[in-house]
Amino acid sequence: SIPHNIQIHSWNLARLYLAGNGSFGLFLFVVFVILFAVGFVRQCRVNPGSPEAFFLCYGGVILLWPSDNDPRFLLPLFPLAVIYAGIALAELPRARSRWVTAVLVACLSMNYMIGYRHSTTKSITEGIGDPDFVRMCNFLTANTSRDSVVVFSKPRLLGLLTGRRASAYRDAAPTS
Repeated sequence: SIPHNIQIHSWNLARLYLAGNGSFGLFLFVVFVILFAVGFVRQCRVNPGSPEAFFLCYGGVILLWPSDNDPRFLLPLFPLAVIYAGIALAELPRARSRWVTAVLVACLSMNYMIGYRHSTTKSITEGIGDPDFVRMCNFLTANTSRDSVVVFSKPRLLGLLTGRRASAYRDAAPTS
């Protein structure tokens, strides 16, 4: 539903793209949305063009598209939103514009530092870092001959890590 998608995409924008954390992140998100809205409306009134049409059409599509918290849908819109926020900042008087921009950049930088401080930095244990997978690759390297062919679901990965030839298995055709 559209309200659900608005909530999900707002959360993604605040949390992932603006590194929103707590009430300070919420404040930055609200400031960014206000600046974006002012810049977008100004651009639509003064010089509407294809970027604004794209923003409206694509934004409408992702609001209608059922989303299960997938932030990649916002990637094409985020640079435009930053540009529109910049347009709003450029409309301020020159002395005030520099001051407001400096404060916003400082706040956003501080927010990113806070987010980095609270992020997890432990090693990735999935995929090729999985201890069981590493043990299997070591076993194959140590206990099979160089001309062996190993059947595996991801043969290129196995071949790369073990130096052995590998082939993918296929599901057997159903028998009647």
